[in-house]
Amino acid sequence: MANTKLNIESNKENHEQANQLFSELRLNDVTIAAIKEGRRIALDNRVKSYSTMDSLKKALGV
Repeated sequence: MANTKLNIESNKENHEQANQLFSELRLNDVTIAAIKEGRRIALDNRVKSYSTMDSLKKALGV
């Protein structure tokens, strides 16, 4: 997707609301990327996995 600049003139209240919205969207992008990574890892047989909490704790030395 190509990037483009967007210039909008607005009042202070709208500016603050827009900043809040864009901040939340960035968080959502990070969350979506993490979910995709988790799904990729879950399907990758080369990644070590654990079938029980006990086996995970043992591997972590807990």
